[in-house]
Amino acid sequence: MTSDATPSQRERARFGAESQKGLGGDLPQPFPRQIGPRAMEYLVEVVESGLTCDMVGRFEQAFAASHGVKHCIATPGCTPALAVLAAAFDFEPGDEVIVSSVTDFGTVQGLINAGYIPVFADTQ
Repeated sequence: MTSDATPSQRERARFGAESQKGLGGDLPQPFPRQIGPRAMEYLVEVVESGLTCDMVGRFEQAFAASHGVKHCIATPGCTPALAVLAAAFDFEPGDEVIVSSVTDFGTVQGLINAGYIPVFADTQ
């Protein structure tokens, strides 16, 4: 059986994209690694500051302003975000918090870390 496909077509069929040549090898990369000029400026600012710039604080202020609220707390993921949320509601350690039973460990880990007791509930 022979194919009339070009090498490029075969590569796209096999890997979902053509290889991005000149990026340190011929491994297929569906999304070329390109950083826009503004993102690069921000990256340089962070690196040159010795990682002490207030990039996160500026993001929080801009995000809060764009949503018409006074405060915003940026977190690196769901687990710490849920702990912050629970703290905002003034829960006490040992308080029970109702959570969905259709979830994964990360959803409740922030609550557990803060000393709260997740109570799994389901609805009909």
